[in-house]
Amino acid sequence: MGLSVLAWGLSIYCGLTFLKYVISTLFANNAYFDIIKGQFPEVGSDPERIKGATKGIKTAINSNVKTAEKFFNWQQRLFYIGVVSFIIWHVTEMYLTTKC
Repeated sequence: MGLSVLAWGLSIYCGLTFLKYVISTLFANNAYFDIIKGQFPEVGSDPERIKGATKGIKTAINSNVKTAEKFFNWQQRLFYIGVVSFIIWHVTEMYLTTKC
């Protein structure tokens, strides 16, 4: 049972971290569109600054997506490890209870 609780706890951590990266990516995407429109205050409408800023934002978005994908995959794996270990523990407990 301890393994299942540990796996589920880590799954929750990975899920929350995944959401953090998704939300960060959404904010970066919103900033990207503001930069393209020339409405981002720190960049303005200068084409060179827009080009540099969009390149940086794209790099950040790609990095966030890769990291979010890793946390999402680990969340799923840990969830199912928790399910399987819980079932194994429960079946073992039922077997030991009926055996005695």
